[in-house]
Amino acid sequence: MNSSSWKRKRALQDKMRKVRSGKRRKVSDVAYVESESSQNEEVTIEIPDLSEARLYVQDFSDADDTDVEFEPSENYEDYLSTIPRETLKVLAVMMMDCFTTRFGLTNVAAAKESGLLFDVNEKTVRNWRSEFYANKGSFHESKQGKHKRPFVLDDEECRSKASQWVRSNACVKGKPNKTALKFCHWVNTDLLPNADLPPSLPQSIKERTAVKWLHELGFRSQRHKKGIYIDGHERKDVVEYRRIFLRKIEILEKTHLPPPNCSDGLSTSFD
Repeated sequence: MNSSSWKRKRALQDKMRKVRSGKRRKVSDVAYVESESSQNEEVTIEIPDLSEARLYVQDFSDADDTDVEFEPSENYEDYLSTIPRETLKVLAVMMMDCFTTRFGLTNVAAAKESGLLFDVNEKTVRNWRSEFYANKGSFHESKQGKHKRPFVLDDEECRSKASQWVRSNACVKGKPNKTALKFCHWVNTDLLPNADLPPSLPQSIKERTAVKWLHELGFRSQRHKKGIYIDGHERKDVVEYRRIFLRKIEILEKTHLPPPNCSDGLSTSFD
């Protein structure tokens, strides 16, 4: 037997010893507590069903000292969606404590019952409880979204000016088309120096960043080909060669047999 198996066996033996000595309440599907009249008599306390427990949660939320007043609705899931996340976590912890102290459940069983009420995993409830008591009745501030950096184009004025400049100067008839390098130069010399932005934002950008900004504004680069199509069928050299070619066809028609599917032969008339 390795050391880990021996430790698990020793821990299980210690738990069983505590149960036999009455230091720990025996818990299974039905909770058992010590009777006030007799220490040897076992009194069965049934765990309330979900409907009663849900009403109990509603009483908890209504009694909570917050600025938000909760009004229980007929649909329980809709009712839970109206409760803020932080308040919901506190309620889950309170219900877990209620199951352990009032009904004698273990922490695992109490977390499972509380998780059923709030549609979360039992491990999540236990983590919430540990965090709640470790921070003396509060939770850690969520860091979600705190890593997001400010963006120049998040400013509506800068975004509007950049879009207007591209629409007005990108493709102008009779003038060279503006490139991403030209846009980058305009941003560094005109847009950013005159914008009221926090110092943490960049004061200049590179051409590669300018291309990303153009994509963010909804513009795409494309090539404008300057080729012009000209119909050359009536050019002088084409007309002259056509006359020579057709005369040769006329001579060959007289000396050659017609195609098998053409009984009348070929008839070509020239003006």
